[in-house]
Amino acid sequence: MRRCLTFYLERTKPFCPSYRLFVSYVDRMKGQPVFAQTISK
Repeated sequence: MRRCLTFYLERTKPFCPSYRLFVSYVDRMKGQPVFAQTISK
């Protein structure tokens, strides 16, 4: 699990302005934090 999280954080670092664990990959919201309501949809 630790290796997966490290990989994820390294891959999202270039466009992630925040240190939130989950960020959006959608073009219009790229790098923005994703909240529980968005994930549950």
